[in-house]
Amino acid sequence: MATTPSAFFNGFGNEPGLADLAINKTLPRGFVEFENFHRGRSSAETFRGTRGNDVFIVGAGDRVAFSGGYDAVVTDQTFSIGTALNVGTVQLTGSTNASITGSSLKNNLMGNAGNNVIRGGDGVDILAGNAGNDALYGGYKNDIVLGGEGNDRVYGNNEDDVVKGGAGNDTVDGGSGSDKVYGDDGDDSVNGGAGNDTVRGGAGNDRVVDTSGRNKLYGDAGNDTIKAGSGNDTIDGGTDNDKLYGGSGNDSVLGGDGDDLLFGGSGDDRLLGGAGNDTIVGDAGSNVFTGGAGDDLFMIEQQTGKLDTIMDFDVAGGDVIDLSDTYAQGMGDLKIESDGRGNTIVTVSDGTKFKLVGVNPDALDATAFHFGL
Repeated sequence: MATTPSAFFNGFGNEPGLADLAINKTLPRGFVEFENFHRGRSSAETFRGTRGNDVFIVGAGDRVAFSGGYDAVVTDQTFSIGTALNVGTVQLTGSTNASITGSSLKNNLMGNAGNNVIRGGDGVDILAGNAGNDALYGGYKNDIVLGGEGNDRVYGNNEDDVVKGGAGNDTVDGGSGSDKVYGDDGDDSVNGGAGNDTVRGGAGNDRVVDTSGRNKLYGDAGNDTIKAGSGNDTIDGGTDNDKLYGGSGNDSVLGGDGDDLLFGGSGDDRLLGGAGNDTIVGDAGSNVFTGGAGDDLFMIEQQTGKLDTIMDFDVAGGDVIDLSDTYAQGMGDLKIESDGRGNTIVTVSDGTKFKLVGVNPDALDATAFHFGL
């Protein structure tokens, strides 16, 4: 067994991995200083720790007797910290399909090139899968959970976590708490979980879901599907052709670039199509529609006692109002009149009513509407 004094170790930089070792340097913030490094020279050795901060490089059959301090283990074997509460860092090496289980201490748990299962404990943990198709589970504090390369399953669990899938087609779930959740590259399935979350799909064709809380949901690049839930949510599809669902609550839904499909859901929603030929559906509530650039289709749902508003309807520009959900069969079922303020109010014979801002009633004819059968 060999030891090397006075070095420091930090398992996380721009890319998680084995740490640099340095001697007689000023200790950077966030680094832990280790006095002793223990490496076996043969199989099935027994290591005995010191009262200081130790690093143990162990293999199959090795045994470690931990002592005081804040210790780290570097291994290619499955490792559970268990009751060795002074072990803070575990780094897997090689490409074995090993697993790591944390403790109640603040842990740094790092995978290798294999398919790893990494579980945090009760402390504030950092988990990193690195390469391979990994499964990572945060514990019961505010954790950082990073999938890395491969098709990973990444879960934040309780509290306010930062959860990131990394490259590959990942399944990412923030769990309870107000989380920051990122799918990153690949075609990901991303769920914010309970709490007021910020969720980004990243590049790729992603499915983003967050069914509770007041959330901010972003599709980013790719043809994304985003579904919000019961809170007052903000949804931004980003580039490409997205499908966006506001759910219940008073939501703000932005299509962005591309030919998007926007559903407001129940609640009083603000729906902005952005660039592209968009389809915008208000559903229940008094909704505000803005089509943006392109030839847009505004779908008015049958309802009474509410007033939808279209901010930028342009007949000459190719916009159309779809009334197929109402009882309107033709122009004879519509009452079109000015509100005296430069706007037009359209009332359907079934009581459905909507407003066109800045539109003269005389500019509207049958080409502005699509009627049901």
